[in-house]
Amino acid sequence: MTLGEKITKYREKVCMSRKEFASRLGLNDATRVRQWEDNTSCPDLLLLDEMTKIFDVSEDWYVAQEDVSFHDYLDDVLEARELITYIAFHGDRHFFEEALKTLQRIKTDVVETNQKKKNKT
Repeated sequence: MTLGEKITKYREKVCMSRKEFASRLGLNDATRVRQWEDNTSCPDLLLLDEMTKIFDVSEDWYVAQEDVSFHDYLDDVLEARELITYIAFHGDRHFFEEALKTLQRIKTDVVETNQKKKNKT
């Protein structure tokens, strides 16, 4: 997960808009927050420290490694479930194949991402 993705995740977890978050950090507008979340720039260490307080997380939140879990792919899993439900009622082979591809992609992504993280350590 990139720094921008982590900022987005934690900001949304505390139910703040970009504008509200920028204000809490003492910024005039949300432009810098958008840039951080888009990974086009990085906040300075003082702002990262302030984010730690806002997010109520440990001081290493922005560098800590997280294993990718099936939960990270919940939207894809739900989509596959909808396709499988459709298949059960309509017997459409195309949707069945799409659901299988989606589930296989999720499994492959989770396994590969976790393996890459293990190889880095």
